[in-house]
Amino acid sequence: MLPAVVLWMAVAGCGDDGPGGSGTDKNSTDSESGTDDENGTGDENGTDSEDGTVFVIEARADDWDNAFPLGYVEAQFHKDDDDYYLIAGSRFENGAFRLEFSSMVDERFLYPIMGAGAPPWLKVSNPDAKVREVEFFGLNEKGGYRVAILKYTTFDTHDHDFESGSDGYFLYADSAVTLIGSTSEFDAEYGITAEYEYNVSLKKGWNVVYQHIEIEGMTIKLTLSNKNPGGLKWKVK
Repeated sequence: MLPAVVLWMAVAGCGDDGPGGSGTDKNSTDSESGTDDENGTGDENGTDSEDGTVFVIEARADDWDNAFPLGYVEAQFHKDDDDYYLIAGSRFENGAFRLEFSSMVDERFLYPIMGAGAPPWLKVSNPDAKVREVEFFGLNEKGGYRVAILKYTTFDTHDHDFESGSDGYFLYADSAVTLIGSTSEFDAEYGITAEYEYNVSLKKGWNVVYQHIEIEGMTIKLTLSNKNPGGLKWKVK
């Protein structure tokens, strides 16, 4: 079994929910927010607008036509189907979508970056920083039901414990923070060595962090950094 993905990703989402604009409640019915951007253009791994007011993802999902017919994409701080906070929404047309994240996020929906505390090998520059990962969902044409998950990844399946590859995670941080460190663990029962290397720098606002897994024989190396390893695509699961 591979090590846990990212230390702060163990916490789940909570807050207001529903299709619509950033932070709208669950009774809203407009899922088309974030489709027009006059401040700048985005790309598939996200860019800040020129004036810094929005973070834009403009992408096309791979293998979208093999999924249940989708009409909308939503980006959420997600806990469960009845407890989530909407960051942005977009029409999903022929696999294409465009999401705009506001540069301001309600801090009530963020969590301490280290949770119960950092392991001894990991240096955290700002332990008081709070962060949250965004999750992406595909909705049916009427915009009422989640029928798919969207991932920015090189993997073809959810279960990739014994595959090399990469994932991209979109995070909001309320302040700048770095996480630097490395360690190695040996599992005598399975004869597997797990190596961890963290070199992450988060700015205040929206960030993309990449997890790369490399498997060679009985050694699994997990690297977490801001460097895009390449080959990632948006995929519908």
